[in-house]
Amino acid sequence: ACSVVAFGPWKWTVGSATIASVGAVDKPLSLSAALLALGVRSSRTFRSAWHRRSVFGFYGVAAIAMLVLSFGPRPAIGGVHYFYRAPYYWLLQLPGYSELRVPARFAMLFVLCLATAAAIAFARLTANLSSRSRRLFAAAAGVAVLIESWPRVTLAIPAAPITALGRIDDRAPVLELPLGIVERDADAMYRSLAHGHPIVNG
Repeated sequence: ACSVVAFGPWKWTVGSATIASVGAVDKPLSLSAALLALGVRSSRTFRSAWHRRSVFGFYGVAAIAMLVLSFGPRPAIGGVHYFYRAPYYWLLQLPGYSELRVPARFAMLFVLCLATAAAIAFARLTANLSSRSRRLFAAAAGVAVLIESWPRVTLAIPAAPITALGRIDDRAPVLELPLGIVERDADAMYRSLAHGHPIVNG
């Protein structure tokens, strides 16, 4: 008898022998990603770009590598891990790299590599156009980048001042209670700009 459970934790048994079992999705997905990367690495397109020393290919591959590294050692979506040991984990095993604590910083390198690859692709796609057409396309691309990357920052409402503190002449320190709540400590620090007293908060 052969039985396979398709969803959730599953195992493949033949009679009383267990051929394979999976309790979570992270290991199968990690193996699939490794096989996919190996398949891309052995493809004719990749090998051709490697032999030609393609600059575009380098920045394209580097962008993907930086993106994957920015996920951290055990990336998860909704609390479910989808990589058993991501590339960032193996990077931490190298001498001197164990102190890397903010994998999201690799996202900045991802943006740099992606922007460089996009610039190379733009130059190649518009190489046969007239100078006027290239400038128009470049202006349109610049507008699109500005619209897409325009920051949306919500500013906090400024803390209301405590007018009584402004009437005290001495340099007595101020303690606002309750202490240790980030939002209240931030308000106390902001108010200190107006009353000028040293504060305990923060």
